[in-house]
Amino acid sequence: MSSKEPTLSPRAAELKAQANDCFKREDFDKAHELFTAAIVEESSSPALYSNRSATCVKLKRYKAALKDAEKALDPNWEKAHARVATAQELLCQWQPAMISYEKAASVARTSQQKDEYTRSAARVQARVMTSIQERMAAAHQYSVRAGSSRFDPMVKLQTLRAQGYKYGNDSAAFRLAHAFVGVKGGWENVQRLGKLTAMPDGSPLPPGAQWMLMGTPTLFDDLMGLVASVLNDPTNAFMYPSVEPWTRPLELVEALGAWFVQQPTVPAHANSAAKYVKAVDALYKRQGWENKDGQFGARAVLAGGIRLKLLTGLCTELLINDYGSAYTQYDSAYQMVKLGRDKWPHMWTPDKAGTSLSKTFQRAVRCRMLECKVLMYVKLGANTPQNLKEIETIAMEQLQSCQQHPVQRPTTSDVGLWQMWMGFDVSIRANAHMALALVARVRAEKGESKIGQYHYIDAKFGRLAMEHYIKAACLFPEDDKYFSRAMWYALEMQMRVGGVSLAAMDSMIEAAKGSEEAYDRFHGPQDRSGPDARDFILENREQLANQAAKRNITDPQNIILDRIPRYVTSGSRPPVLQSESSSDDGAAHITIAEVYTNVKRSRQNELASIANGVFLDD
Repeated sequence: MSSKEPTLSPRAAELKAQANDCFKREDFDKAHELFTAAIVEESSSPALYSNRSATCVKLKRYKAALKDAEKALDPNWEKAHARVATAQELLCQWQPAMISYEKAASVARTSQQKDEYTRSAARVQARVMTSIQERMAAAHQYSVRAGSSRFDPMVKLQTLRAQGYKYGNDSAAFRLAHAFVGVKGGWENVQRLGKLTAMPDGSPLPPGAQWMLMGTPTLFDDLMGLVASVLNDPTNAFMYPSVEPWTRPLELVEALGAWFVQQPTVPAHANSAAKYVKAVDALYKRQGWENKDGQFGARAVLAGGIRLKLLTGLCTELLINDYGSAYTQYDSAYQMVKLGRDKWPHMWTPDKAGTSLSKTFQRAVRCRMLECKVLMYVKLGANTPQNLKEIETIAMEQLQSCQQHPVQRPTTSDVGLWQMWMGFDVSIRANAHMALALVARVRAEKGESKIGQYHYIDAKFGRLAMEHYIKAACLFPEDDKYFSRAMWYALEMQMRVGGVSLAAMDSMIEAAKGSEEAYDRFHGPQDRSGPDARDFILENREQLANQAAKRNITDPQNIILDRIPRYVTSGSRPPVLQSESSSDDGAAHITIAEVYTNVKRSRQNELASIANGVFLDD
């Protein structure tokens, strides 16, 4: 044990002995209570924190176990490193767990302990390799499937054209295929321009030659659409390693950003929104608003700076789950939009600034920024910040604005501009509903309770979250991956609320679909019918189970994309919902429960094998 271990006071020693006795009798709740009382008496004792960490493991409070283990850390105490490693392993933090086991082995005082910790490190390392192999296998399977007409976005686009755009201009296949073409070409240009030092005839590159080759303003829009589609899709195989560099969002953003900041008119103050906008203002006075003579004008430089911040934020938020860093990126983008609107109020019109300086866009960026702040606090297990009301207000303002100013069909031949604003309108409304769902979800989880062996969340807010997820889903056609994403969340909430049948859920879908059809009177013919919830579950049962198992293993702390309700990772049984009407509904409820029960059973076995090896210190 640590040489710094203090001598316990008589009262602390008595409480520790009582706690040890309770632990041996497997009365872990009482043991935790007594260890806590002992820590109050002697807050500097690593052994007390270490023992309470072991008790937290038995109670399946793995985050608390890690916190206590970290408080017990001593560089030369192998048991403290092992405690940290155990908690990290239970939280599926494989790499940190492996390092902690290796530290424990390096300071072990006996060969037996060293062998034990070395074996544990090897076990976790094997788990890391298994996870990597699973991802590589998934990537290979996708590359095989991508060759078929069913998964090739260009084939989908051609099919849509042959059908006369049956699914409309906001169809996922239509948008994604266009983005693929634009971004792939842009990526090839980035690679080529890195080697380009002269024109084909040997003469020097003229000013702005790279911009003329790249068509960067268009590339920014295409890249934004592609990255958003890739990152927001919970089933997209691009989340796994890919052989195509232009399908890796982080590399795309880094390459485009590196190229963008090298352009002659782009200011270097990327980390200061105020300095960046000030430099753009100087460019505006010198160069003008639009591009000229092959050089970026103020509009393209401002839009590029904003979009790079947003793209980086998306990657940081949805690939790395680092909500704090994402918040910083979104905040910088928000400040650029706000300062730009203050600096150039006469440029707010769509023809002069597109979406970049619109009030709607400004609200959307701030809403996303605040959502990240809430998710950051939720992930840390801290009290939720006082931003839920502001998120709710902004989202409602967005919906009201779209309702008051619907996108009209173009009276000219400029269908492309109409398509852009149509997609912007749908995106704003979908994100508003997802934001309202997040607010309701956080409020619902605040009211979570345990009744018997089942965990339930607050029914009022849980149902409200489910309704907003469904409204977001019904903004898109069924072939759209955004539809699948929002519907998944709705199904998850339906399970967690309790007492909501699939028949009731179908009614919500029909209501949302009817509302969208009434709103969307300017659209062409589209197939926006929501699926029957029973069919959706039965047809996707295996896929749902695989997604749930994969997410539970790879990243149980992911808040935005958590495929598995919290009661699964905490070891509790998922509720088998009761049917309100027919036996068919009941069968479907059982089907959902079976999916999660299987995942839960597998995870419980894995956790139990680790927790069974946890004992108290002397």
